[in-house]
Amino acid sequence: MGKSYGRLVPNLRGFVVDDYVIFYYPLEDGISVTRVASGDRDLESLFADADE
Repeated sequence: MGKSYGRLVPNLRGFVVDDYVIFYYPLEDGISVTRVASGDRDLESLFADADE
């Protein structure tokens, strides 16, 4: 479920709810929600520090 955001961070997925994107990592026994962000945000800059 959800869209792949692997171009931002490997294995990252997300889905849109109203004006927000809920980002999560799939796990064997569920998911780990990592961030909820406004869909108006610059998503690349939001996850830029994840590579470091």
